[in-house]
Amino acid sequence: CDSRIWKMPKLWVGFLKLAYQTQPRSFDVLLQLPPPQLEVALNKYPNLRPHLSSFVNRQNLHNKLPSY
Repeated sequence: CDSRIWKMPKLWVGFLKLAYQTQPRSFDVLLQLPPPQLEVALNKYPNLRPHLSSFVNRQNLHNKLPSY
């Protein structure tokens, strides 16, 4: 069973919407996504990018965030 949520289109859309609506509480979860899926999330919800970046800077989690 492949439990990667980005492989399930309807759940993936819901996951992204929930992550956006529950920020900043969702940031720890978003940072667990593989870089390509995190990029999709940030492209779909561009307003997440500055908030997630600030969170990473405050928490000193630079190794968790891809360089782009």
